[in-house]
Amino acid sequence: MIIIDTREQANTHVLRYLCRQGIEYCDNVLDFGDYLNTENGIVVERKKNFTELAGNCGKGHARFKRELERMDAASGKMFVLVEQEGGFDALATWENPRGKVKQRKLKKGGVKSIQPMNGAQIAAICQRWQERHNVVFVFCSKRDSPQKLCTLLGVRP
Repeated sequence: MIIIDTREQANTHVLRYLCRQGIEYCDNVLDFGDYLNTENGIVVERKKNFTELAGNCGKGHARFKRELERMDAASGKMFVLVEQEGGFDALATWENPRGKVKQRKLKKGGVKSIQPMNGAQIAAICQRWQERHNVVFVFCSKRDSPQKLCTLLGVRP
């Protein structure tokens, strides 16, 4: 049985695949990850593209790191399935579409420039997370992601 986190969004393609393959699933709140195989404890966190992954490495860094720490405390195994092909090589050369330098006004006056993260920085963060936590980053197309998700979870139709 697969449990899908109730907060998981834009996963219609995954749900259609599970139904077509006759794979049982239910919705419930998960402490970490988006999909859990209750039989083996494997968890998959799905990211729709490099841009979403960049958010977890930048602004959402602390939240995602806490999620990894909860997973470690539960002695879990997590895969992060990124729905964009090319792996770390493509990520490292990725151009952030939100690549504009922003100006932030400081309380004491003055202005601070904030440079958005580039692909190489994001790849380095993800590789450090792989070294420090029981997490593996996997990349594939959105079209192939439902099947890859089931493979990672160890579920066969």
